[in-house]
Amino acid sequence: MTTHLAFLTALLTLAQAQAPETLTVPESIIADQLPPIPAEISQQLQRYQNIRSARFQGWLEPDPAERTSGVARAPMLLLTRFGETTQVHRAAFPAAARTQLTFQPERVLAA
Repeated sequence: MTTHLAFLTALLTLAQAQAPETLTVPESIIADQLPPIPAEISQQLQRYQNIRSARFQGWLEPDPAERTSGVARAPMLLLTRFGETTQVHRAAFPAAARTQLTFQPERVLAA
C-alpha cells in the first residue's frame, strides 16, 4: 500500500512539474469556470496582433522626374505604424516602397 501511495505521489509531483505555464487573469476580469489558458497560445497569437497597416492621407503633386511611360505618377502620403508610433510615409505610387518622412517620439494623427 505504501509503495502505491509513494508511486502516486511521485506521479502527481511529476505531472505538476510538467504542467504548462498559464496566463494570469487580471483582477478586473471575472473568469469563473474557465480553464487555464496556456501561455503558448498567447505567444502564437503575437504574429496576428503585431501587424502593420497603412492609412491613405492624400496625394502630392506629381514630380515630372518620376514619369513612367510618359505618365507622371502622383506620390501619396500614408500613415503607418512603425514601432509603437504612427508616422508619415511617402509612396511614389500604389504598392511602391514607402519612405518615412517623420520621426516623432509621439504618433502623428494626420498628414
